[in-house]
Amino acid sequence: MKIHQEKNKTPPIRTNNTGDMTSLEQWNTKINVSKSKDCPVCQKTYSSSSKMRRHIREVHSKEKIPCDICQKQFASTSRVTQHKKNIHFGPNKDKVKVLNIECHHCGVKFPSKSQLLDHLNSHTGLKLHVCHICKNSYSAAKGLKRHLKRHLQISGELSSEDMYQCDICSKMFLEHHILVKHRDWVHGDKCHVCKVCGVKIKGSIQKHMLSHTGEKPYCCHICGKSMQGKLKEHMLTHTGERP
Repeated sequence: MKIHQEKNKTPPIRTNNTGDMTSLEQWNTKINVSKSKDCPVCQKTYSSSSKMRRHIREVHSKEKIPCDICQKQFASTSRVTQHKKNIHFGPNKDKVKVLNIECHHCGVKFPSKSQLLDHLNSHTGLKLHVCHICKNSYSAAKGLKRHLKRHLQISGELSSEDMYQCDICSKMFLEHHILVKHRDWVHGDKCHVCKVCGVKIKGSIQKHMLSHTGEKPYCCHICGKSMQGKLKEHMLTHTGERP
């Protein structure tokens, strides 16, 4: 009986500092938790083992599989297959073509002409996509789409299925990359102490050190402005996603 119990005992799962598992650990986990409904990393309970395994792939794994056509990344090969079926080979296949169209202003490449045209508006300053609620205008369609989601969130019309929930504190986010930043910043274990000012920093100590050196290593390829960080947020002002 003792031997039988030892064989069926689930070994502990090792994670790195960010709570992510390696490929081998993911494989072992898939075997050990094939019948379990509790996540072995964060102990969150799901209604089925398949949902729990999907949660592990999407939340605790950093390994992403890219689409070989548009390079968009997914948590599993099945998600890539479904994406290609729906987007590249489905009814919308003409909208997303297998192309690398380069912007002659800055060299950024896009998979479709429509995306390139939206991007060109960021160079010309045109904002053709107008919100029918508040009349804010955007140069890119995705900027307007993101803006409209905020209206739906405020009015309570946005369902939880259209948002991303933190598995630790249950806070909801409109976009997945913001959820990832939240998990790293709020729930991350790493904490660095600045040797210059003594401030405790969660995340990259190198970025904090720029405030002491005055260095601005990030440069916007559109307007030439240099900055210490938040280049992605700055780029939204050119795409029209942020006024």
